[in-house]
Amino acid sequence: MTLDAPVPKQPCGLAALQVSPERCVHSLFEQASCRACVDACPTSAWSIDDEGLNLDATLCDDCGLCTAACPQEALSVRLDVLSAEIEGDRVVLAACDHAGVSRGDGVIPCVHSLSVRALARLAAEGIEAIATVTGDCANCDRGTGERLERRLPELNRLLQSRGHVQLVHHPYPPAAWQALLTRTGRTPAHSLERRRFLRGGLRQLTRLAQGFGVAEPQTGPRPASTLLGGGGNGVAEWRPLLDEKACDGCSACIRLCPTHALEFDDTNDRYQVFPDLCTGCRVCGDVCEANAITPVPLANATPYAVRLEQRRCRACGVEFRLPVAREDTESLCPICRKTNHYRHLFQVLGQ
Repeated sequence: MTLDAPVPKQPCGLAALQVSPERCVHSLFEQASCRACVDACPTSAWSIDDEGLNLDATLCDDCGLCTAACPQEALSVRLDVLSAEIEGDRVVLAACDHAGVSRGDGVIPCVHSLSVRALARLAAEGIEAIATVTGDCANCDRGTGERLERRLPELNRLLQSRGHVQLVHHPYPPAAWQALLTRTGRTPAHSLERRRFLRGGLRQLTRLAQGFGVAEPQTGPRPASTLLGGGGNGVAEWRPLLDEKACDGCSACIRLCPTHALEFDDTNDRYQVFPDLCTGCRVCGDVCEANAITPVPLANATPYAVRLEQRRCRACGVEFRLPVAREDTESLCPICRKTNHYRHLFQVLGQ
């Protein structure tokens, strides 16, 4: 991976975007199909080409919408929302910086940059409601991407399935939100930092990593499922579905899964699938030539296993594994299947 020398970037918004190359799926697998940040960016600051993922820092306004979209939390922006006690309930106050309220407590770049995981962190801390104020979202220059109003039902489905109280949303007009802020008994702000990001083709991204505060510990992304606990009960943020009859036993998805949602249990000869650990990054589906696996959102969180059986390749003699459920007579290992089992091929060119 080639890194440019870090250069400072002056933040355009309230908080500066940060990136972590090691988390991005494009660092892990060059053919990764993820375009989450590109599709979410309202200013076209993100782009992707044959050399990788790129950021034009001059176009970035630090709105944070890309951070909410990134499955691997490879991007982060500091969001200081405000916690308050209102009639006995713990409430978070968050205002968009386009809302026309006074800058200060609770004002963040965009309320729609609050991801399902950020909301899950609040719910896990006992927050019961979120009071927001926005500008004219329908005509906002930050686009019409996924809204907070769509993420809340997803979160509440996760909460309900795991026995938690659902998070209530209270949208306010600017004057009412400002009045609410002035009369509440406030507690220190919650800092919701989402990770940073990139890879060898992420040309300008590494320039954002300097001078923007203390980085979080180098831990992996935590799906909302794990933040809420439950040990595999209820609904998961994502569930990898593995088609046992289509799987060719190559184990590519196992080797590349960045969160260990997919594991190989060599003691019991089986693949293990842990939905609570899946971030929906889709690397497993990108690398699977058999099209045997895909992540499905908001599905059963119960772990499951795919039993394997050993076979011996009739062409090269190597032992390989296939799911028991295939029930076929395949006798070639994955490599010989790709090469039509010819170990030596000589071509003679006549003159």
